[in-house]
Amino acid sequence: MTRTDSMQKLDKLEYEARKQLSSSCARVMACRDPVKVEITNMAEGERVCKQVRDFAPGDDRASTREVVLTKTFFMERSDFRADGAGDADFWGLAPGKEVLLKYFFNFKCTSFEQQADGRVAKITGTLDKTNANKCKGAVHWVSCDSCVSTEVRMYEPLFTVENLAAPENKDKPWESFLNPNSEV
Repeated sequence: MTRTDSMQKLDKLEYEARKQLSSSCARVMACRDPVKVEITNMAEGERVCKQVRDFAPGDDRASTREVVLTKTFFMERSDFRADGAGDADFWGLAPGKEVLLKYFFNFKCTSFEQQADGRVAKITGTLDKTNANKCKGAVHWVSCDSCVSTEVRMYEPLFTVENLAAPENKDKPWESFLNPNSEV
């Protein structure tokens, strides 16, 4: 508390909240806008398992969980670009390009299918179990065998302006500054 009227940036509060949650919350991989991916050089029913320590990264005492890679999995649609192979700033997956599947192997896109509206419907590719190439990008994914549907809430600031008490905002009702997308 001070005698001076001051404001703190919301980023500081969010940083402290993330820092606190980092050591106490389990982490899992999720895809909000998934696209199906198929590994062509993996047999049907084949599973590759690995114990990973991702509950609290950097804490050797933290518990582990099993991650299973199967022939089909989902990845985030935004991690793929149909025309991203020549873009040096894009570290995601593109035709002919290779990325690391988090915790596992390199995956190279060999082809993809599009829907009538241009959205990617399916990606196919091959695994390199030797990880011969060092990939710049790593993508998270969810196995089709172990995925579950869930509700995800995305939050943005409650107000569209940073300071409701600013001179330019003073004469307007606070309700006019409510962000309709504060919770999606």
